[in-house]
Amino acid sequence: MEIIAVIAVVIVVAVLPVKFAAGLMGAGRAGFGWALVAVIFQGVASGLTRGLTSSPAVAIIVAVVVGSAIYAFILDTTFVKGFLIGVIATFIAVVVVLVLASIFAVSGGAT
Repeated sequence: MEIIAVIAVVIVVAVLPVKFAAGLMGAGRAGFGWALVAVIFQGVASGLTRGLTSSPAVAIIVAVVVGSAIYAFILDTTFVKGFLIGVIATFIAVVVVLVLASIFAVSGGAT
């Protein structure tokens, strides 16, 4: 049962920021399902780009460009807005993870 809760939290933390950012940017497809599809494709593409080069900087640049294109294509928006969706979603996800981590730490963690 705990594993289902963990999976649900991971999905929410990964997908809802993309859904919110897509809506904020006026993407043509900003629903939860489209955001989920975009996150899955972006995750797969990010994993594939890590193996393309031994340079972490080049891998990050390629991952950002490919991720922006994926968001733009799947969420029906421009490349620049796809990039901004990625930036906004990452910022939101980092803040949510930090808040959840601090709540977990304050509550005494898993006892």
